[in-house]
Amino acid sequence: MTKFDKAVILGGIVALVCLSIWGEFLVAIYDRSVARPLDTSNPIEVSIGRTVEEYARRNNIPTPAVRISGTDPLSLRPWFTNGVIVFPSTLLTAESIDIAAILGHESGHITNQDKLFGGVDLHGRESRLRSESAADKVAIALAGCDAQRHLLTHYRKKFEEAAANIKDPHPSYADRLALTKDCS
Repeated sequence: MTKFDKAVILGGIVALVCLSIWGEFLVAIYDRSVARPLDTSNPIEVSIGRTVEEYARRNNIPTPAVRISGTDPLSLRPWFTNGVIVFPSTLLTAESIDIAAILGHESGHITNQDKLFGGVDLHGRESRLRSESAADKVAIALAGCDAQRHLLTHYRKKFEEAAANIKDPHPSYADRLALTKDCS
């Protein structure tokens, strides 16, 4: 083995180590900027966090990672496939029935994405056009029709604005609300 070969191998190892460290650094930056743990000095946040975790635990929702975030695009959203990010400004104004429906809906996205949790297998048009409705179906199963109907009605303007801002075809508010009409 020549000196050049040894230098290439050593350089490759150093590059891999540097990439690994850089990757950890980027993850740390993401975690600090997007999500943070509960602020234990804030009793409102602690109460919300416990409410969310308790609801998830009681209803067997796969949310081992419940995080509080400082931004508020809409309400809750999946965090990769193993948790839910909680946006406090929405939850501070939400009723408990809303929290139940929001958690059910976002957990529906998680369930539909991850076969380990018995996710629904969505293909083609169904996966692109109906992912929100598919998540709503899980929310209805978990939180009930009344919770989902109440949430959709309560946040109608927000849902319509969110749907209008998404470039891909997106189920309309009316389509989503229609899901709650036939269930008991």
